[in-house]
Amino acid sequence: MSTLIRHQRERSSVSVRELARRLDVSPATVQNYERAEAGGRIQLDTLRRVLGALNATVSVRVSAATTPRLERREERVALELHKKVAERLLRDTDATLAGVERVATEARSRVDPYTAGLLDEWMLLAGARDLPGLLHAMTSTDQHSIDMRQVGPFNGVLSESERLDAIRRAR
Repeated sequence: MSTLIRHQRERSSVSVRELARRLDVSPATVQNYERAEAGGRIQLDTLRRVLGALNATVSVRVSAATTPRLERREERVALELHKKVAERLLRDTDATLAGVERVATEARSRVDPYTAGLLDEWMLLAGARDLPGLLHAMTSTDQHSIDMRQVGPFNGVLSESERLDAIRRAR
Protein backbone atom coordinates (compact mmCIF):
# COMPACT_ATOMS: atom_id res chain seq x y z
CA MET A 1 0.00 0.00 0.00
CA SER A 2 1.33 3.41 -0.91
CA THR A 3 1.66 5.98 1.83
CA LEU A 4 2.07 9.72 1.57
CA ILE A 5 5.71 9.39 2.67
CA ARG A 6 6.51 6.71 0.12
CA HIS A 7 4.57 8.51 -2.60
CA GLN A 8 6.43 11.78 -2.00
CA ARG A 9 9.77 9.98 -1.63
CA GLU A 10 9.33 8.16 -4.95
CA ARG A 11 7.92 11.25 -6.65
CA SER A 12 11.06 13.13 -5.56
CA SER A 13 13.33 10.23 -6.63
CA VAL A 14 14.68 9.95 -3.08
CA SER A 15 15.78 6.55 -1.82
CA VAL A 16 15.04 5.26 1.67
CA ARG A 17 18.77 5.61 2.43
CA GLU A 18 18.88 9.25 1.22
CA LEU A 19 15.79 10.18 3.21
CA ALA A 20 17.32 8.55 6.27
CA ARG A 21 20.46 10.65 5.76
CA ARG A 22 18.38 13.83 5.49
CA LEU A 23 16.54 12.98 8.72
CA ASP A 24 19.66 11.72 10.52
CA VAL A 25 18.01 8.35 11.22
CA SER A 26 18.60 4.80 10.00
CA PRO A 27 16.98 3.44 6.80
CA ALA A 28 15.08 0.99 9.03
CA THR A 29 13.55 3.97 10.86
CA VAL A 30 12.33 5.43 7.55
CA GLN A 31 10.76 2.07 6.71
CA ASN A 32 9.15 2.05 10.17
CA TYR A 33 7.71 5.51 9.47
CA GLU A 34 6.18 4.24 6.22
CA ARG A 35 4.71 1.19 7.98
CA ALA A 36 3.40 3.33 10.85
CA GLU A 37 1.72 5.70 8.39
CA ALA A 38 0.20 2.80 6.44
CA GLY A 39 -1.19 1.46 9.72
CA GLY A 40 -2.54 4.85 10.81
CA ARG A 41 -0.14 5.02 13.75
CA ILE A 42 2.28 7.78 12.70
CA GLN A 43 2.48 10.92 14.81
CA LEU A 44 1.56 14.13 12.97
CA ASP A 45 4.84 15.80 14.01
CA THR A 46 6.81 12.87 12.59
CA LEU A 47 4.85 12.97 9.35
CA ARG A 48 5.46 16.72 9.03
CA ARG A 49 9.20 16.31 9.72
CA VAL A 50 9.59 13.50 7.18
CA LEU A 51 7.61 15.33 4.50
CA GLY A 52 9.59 18.49 5.23
CA ALA A 53 12.78 16.57 4.40
CA LEU A 54 11.13 15.84 1.04
CA ASN A 55 10.15 19.50 0.52
CA ALA A 56 6.48 18.61 0.93
CA THR A 57 3.86 19.69 3.44
CA VAL A 58 0.84 18.19 5.10
CA SER A 59 -2.19 20.12 6.21
CA VAL A 60 -4.80 18.96 8.66
CA ARG A 61 -8.32 20.25 8.83
CA VAL A 62 -10.56 19.56 11.77
CA SER A 63 -14.22 20.15 11.17
CA ALA A 64 -17.51 19.45 12.85
CA ALA A 65 -19.24 16.20 12.02
CA THR A 66 -22.23 18.04 10.60
CA THR A 67 -22.87 17.91 6.88
CA PRO A 68 -22.85 21.41 5.44
CA ARG A 69 -25.55 22.38 3.02
CA LEU A 70 -24.11 23.41 -0.32
CA GLU A 71 -25.24 27.01 -0.42
CA ARG A 72 -22.77 28.26 -3.00
CA ARG A 73 -23.48 27.47 -6.63
CA GLU A 74 -19.82 26.78 -7.39
CA GLU A 75 -19.85 24.03 -4.73
CA ARG A 76 -23.00 22.49 -6.24
CA VAL A 77 -21.48 22.65 -9.74
CA ALA A 78 -18.25 21.03 -8.54
CA LEU A 79 -20.26 18.28 -6.82
CA GLU A 80 -22.33 17.55 -9.95
CA LEU A 81 -19.24 17.55 -12.17
CA HIS A 82 -17.44 15.18 -9.83
CA LYS A 83 -20.48 12.89 -9.64
CA LYS A 84 -20.19 12.54 -13.42
CA VAL A 85 -16.45 11.89 -13.10
CA ALA A 86 -17.21 9.28 -10.41
CA GLU A 87 -19.55 7.48 -12.81
CA ARG A 88 -16.80 7.52 -15.43
CA LEU A 89 -14.26 6.30 -12.83
CA LEU A 90 -16.40 3.25 -12.10
CA ARG A 91 -16.84 2.50 -15.82
CA ASP A 92 -13.23 3.09 -16.93
CA THR A 93 -10.81 3.55 -14.05
CA ASP A 94 -7.62 3.65 -16.15
CA ALA A 95 -8.79 6.32 -18.58
CA THR A 96 -10.28 8.44 -15.81
CA LEU A 97 -7.09 8.42 -13.74
CA ALA A 98 -4.70 8.71 -16.71
CA GLY A 99 -4.09 12.46 -16.52
CA VAL A 100 -4.48 13.09 -12.78
CA GLU A 101 -0.78 13.26 -11.92
CA ARG A 102 0.08 15.47 -14.91
CA VAL A 103 -2.77 17.93 -14.25
CA ALA A 104 -2.14 18.03 -10.48
CA THR A 105 1.62 18.50 -10.93
CA GLU A 106 1.11 21.37 -13.38
CA ALA A 107 -1.44 23.07 -11.10
CA ARG A 108 0.64 22.50 -7.96
CA SER A 109 3.28 25.06 -8.98
CA ARG A 110 0.67 27.85 -9.16
CA VAL A 111 -1.14 27.44 -5.83
CA ASP A 112 -0.76 28.04 -2.11
CA PRO A 113 0.55 25.28 0.23
CA TYR A 114 -2.92 24.20 1.41
CA THR A 115 -4.17 23.78 -2.16
CA ALA A 116 -0.92 21.99 -3.10
CA GLY A 117 -1.65 19.57 -0.25
CA LEU A 118 -5.11 18.90 -1.70
CA LEU A 119 -3.58 18.20 -5.10
CA ASP A 120 -1.07 15.86 -3.44
CA GLU A 121 -3.99 14.07 -1.79
CA TRP A 122 -5.69 13.61 -5.19
CA MET A 123 -2.41 12.23 -6.59
CA LEU A 124 -2.00 9.85 -3.66
CA LEU A 125 -5.57 8.56 -3.98
CA ALA A 126 -5.22 8.16 -7.74
CA GLY A 127 -1.75 6.61 -7.52
CA ALA A 128 -2.97 4.06 -4.98
CA ARG A 129 -6.12 3.49 -7.07
CA ASP A 130 -8.08 4.06 -3.86
CA LEU A 131 -11.56 4.02 -5.39
CA PRO A 132 -13.42 4.37 -2.06
CA GLY A 133 -11.26 7.38 -1.16
CA LEU A 134 -11.67 8.93 -4.60
CA LEU A 135 -15.43 8.39 -4.61
CA HIS A 136 -15.71 9.89 -1.12
CA ALA A 137 -13.85 13.04 -2.18
CA MET A 138 -15.92 13.27 -5.36
CA THR A 139 -19.38 12.85 -3.85
CA SER A 140 -19.38 13.65 -0.11
CA THR A 141 -20.55 16.94 1.31
CA ASP A 142 -18.10 17.22 4.21
CA GLN A 143 -15.97 20.37 4.10
CA HIS A 144 -12.75 18.57 3.17
CA SER A 145 -14.41 16.94 0.14
CA ILE A 146 -15.86 20.31 -0.88
CA ASP A 147 -12.36 21.80 -0.71
CA MET A 148 -10.89 18.86 -2.66
CA ARG A 149 -13.42 19.27 -5.46
CA GLN A 150 -12.44 22.90 -5.94
CA VAL A 151 -9.06 21.66 -7.22
CA GLY A 152 -10.08 18.31 -8.73
CA PRO A 153 -7.50 17.32 -11.39
CA PHE A 154 -9.91 15.74 -13.87
CA ASN A 155 -9.69 18.17 -16.79
CA GLY A 156 -10.73 16.58 -20.06
CA VAL A 157 -12.46 13.55 -18.52
CA LEU A 158 -16.00 14.70 -19.31
CA SER A 159 -17.41 15.54 -22.70
CA GLU A 160 -18.85 19.02 -23.25
CA SER A 161 -22.42 17.65 -23.13
CA GLU A 162 -21.70 15.82 -19.83
CA ARG A 163 -20.25 19.02 -18.37
CA LEU A 164 -23.24 21.12 -19.45
CA ASP A 165 -25.66 18.52 -18.10
CA ALA A 166 -23.90 18.52 -14.71
CA ILE A 167 -23.87 22.32 -14.59
CA ARG A 168 -27.62 22.45 -15.37
CA ARG A 169 -28.33 19.98 -12.54
CA ALA A 170 -26.47 22.19 -10.06
CA ARG A 171 -29.04 25.00 -10.17
